[in-house]
Amino acid sequence: MRSLVLDALPLFSTFLIYLPAVFAPSVFHPHGSQVCAEFHLCASWSTPWGIITANFVWDGYLNNLAPQFAYFVIIFICCATLPRIGNYRKKAYVRSALLIWFSSLLSISVYVVVSESKGGETYGYSAVGYATAGTATGLALLFALRELLAKQKNRGFGFLFLFIVCLAPLFVLGPHIFFGISYKTNYFVHIYSFLLSLFGSYYISKDLRLK
Repeated sequence: MRSLVLDALPLFSTFLIYLPAVFAPSVFHPHGSQVCAEFHLCASWSTPWGIITANFVWDGYLNNLAPQFAYFVIIFICCATLPRIGNYRKKAYVRSALLIWFSSLLSISVYVVVSESKGGETYGYSAVGYATAGTATGLALLFALRELLAKQKNRGFGFLFLFIVCLAPLFVLGPHIFFGISYKTNYFVHIYSFLLSLFGSYYISKDLRLK
């Protein structure tokens, strides 16, 4: 168990986004407009460093932490089934963390470039959260397909169940609610971050031995 947790440490890095608001609430926990105007932590054309700092700005715990943790657990389970010999398991956790961060940063970067003429700016935990959701969904599907093709039905259907669990909120709530599509949210980042990590999950599993 200890070795499993140590292998998964890189994946735990995705929860670092919540720490600044805990230890420096006067900076990271005020209203968004204050964060953008006074502390310049939001991502915008004039504050390019915000591509990174925007991920650490508070925009609610309950609506972000719980879903992110649920998808985190699914990634944890998928990668835990890989053999430790050959560092397959550790590689999967490292790649998962890298994919989540990459998808988050790239989706924010694209939004800043696309919305430059409109003076768009963005902040919040959701880019990392949706990247986690996309990664979990992609991994569950890929692992299910590989196991089923290898005629490992029990494991294959187990991963297929996790894939259904990943997609359930999308179909039960509908795309508008799942992606938070409204004029008050930056749903472009939500959708793009999710899709980037969903398709990028192939990078995680492409050369990993599943059994």
